[in-house]
Amino acid sequence: MVGNLAEIESLWGSAQSTAWHGGGCSCHGPGPVVLSAADLEADLLEYLLPRYEKAGETALVSALKARHANMTGGFLVWLGGAEVSALPEVSRAKLFADMQNSLRSFCDENSTPHHH
Repeated sequence: MVGNLAEIESLWGSAQSTAWHGGGCSCHGPGPVVLSAADLEADLLEYLLPRYEKAGETALVSALKARHANMTGGFLVWLGGAEVSALPEVSRAKLFADMQNSLRSFCDENSTPHHH
């Protein structure tokens, strides 16, 4: 499989337990917070979907819209499953790289904070 699902799984766990919110975050204020898997997934989808739409990444837009409409089952299961595997290799590589970068930013207090 394109990308490193094991690294994404590791980052996923870290992001849930050490997500960083900045001073402008109305839900918790500045500092680390614990995010639910559903909140973390929603944050990622809501962040990446407009980027892919703007870039004309139609395969990724379709996959993320379908996932956003039906977020049952685990996100990591979806990411390693048939729908993502059916994407063109270049699209899967982009998705995995963007997931890795986004999840890293959740754990980095010096990055732009994400909100849920």
